[in-house]
Amino acid sequence: MTFDEIVQAVQEAPAPIDLWELVLKLVKENGVERLSYHHYGAVPRWGEKAEPRHETVTKSPTETLHIAAYGFPEEWVDKYVEEKLYLIDPIPELAQRIADPFFWKDTASLAKVVGLQSEFLETLDKADIGEGLAIQVFGPGQRDGYFGLGFGDKPRKVTAHEIREVQCVMQLIHIRYCGFVIEELGNRPQLSPREREVLEWIAKGKSK
Repeated sequence: MTFDEIVQAVQEAPAPIDLWELVLKLVKENGVERLSYHHYGAVPRWGEKAEPRHETVTKSPTETLHIAAYGFPEEWVDKYVEEKLYLIDPIPELAQRIADPFFWKDTASLAKVVGLQSEFLETLDKADIGEGLAIQVFGPGQRDGYFGLGFGDKPRKVTAHEIREVQCVMQLIHIRYCGFVIEELGNRPQLSPREREVLEWIAKGKSK
């Protein structure tokens, strides 16, 4: 599909399940074996015929995380959910802090990864998931998300231009999905002016 055809297909998708099936079609056509989508605060709306495994988990007392996964080993998805590895996974967290997509293997060099996060990367490596690309996406009301595109055991070279094209497509898809569920999402918790002030002082090294 050309970029214009993709844009048209995204905009004309009548329901979330059609949007997800479009995503799967695109990644399969481009040699992507595994796909994950993290949507902060989303509700599962793929429908009964949805192909991916999807889970809704509690990330914090005020934040819910919806995870859709396709192509990952079932035992890895079970482990990720049951052992709450999403709480220590540094890849989606890093994706929310920077503007550019990055390869999973570069996570440790792009962020200060220590303790449990470092252990997670070791666990990921031992699980033999393979290399992948992390793509951050942003939506209305701070409804942000993350796409993980896994290449499996078939490493492939991806050009900077291809990465930007994929980033644009995933951003379009995320915004479209937000449009389907926006009324149910509300806004992510906002900090009060006083809370923001305290965080600013902490960032400046003040303890009191």
